[in-house]
Amino acid sequence: PDNVARISGFMFEMEQAGVDVSSMWIAESNFAPDGGWTSAKELVDSNYEFSAVFCANDEMAVGAVSYFQHVGINVPKDVSVIGYDDTETAAYSAPRLSTVHIAWREMTTNGLSYLLNRCYDMQLPVEREYAVGMTWRSSLEKWSKGGKKSSK
Repeated sequence: PDNVARISGFMFEMEQAGVDVSSMWIAESNFAPDGGWTSAKELVDSNYEFSAVFCANDEMAVGAVSYFQHVGINVPKDVSVIGYDDTETAAYSAPRLSTVHIAWREMTTNGLSYLLNRCYDMQLPVEREYAVGMTWRSSLEKWSKGGKKSSK
């Protein structure tokens, strides 16, 4: 369900920006690096013209970036790549991955509070809504040339 929400949110924002989403190339795969590699290969093999790739998570994005580099496609010069989750991997990939930032620490803390409330009849506060933002790094052409490097 969270992936459906991620993709729906992405499509909504693209439509709001005036992008015709009906012409977008979409692939489904697993959420591991090999899923990103396979999807990137399918995209390249399709001869579909593209300049950017949005991946459902950072692990897939790292796989896609690796495939692009493997076949001589430069990230970010030839194609921009965005991941989702803002994992530690994203900060140390090459190039460093621009990604949708999720408030993992807050979600984990609230999940534990909810569990403690259920198991031990505690009354800890539990929040269910979290801010989502972008962490801008060098997998986007605009940010790789000295633009704003991090924003959450």
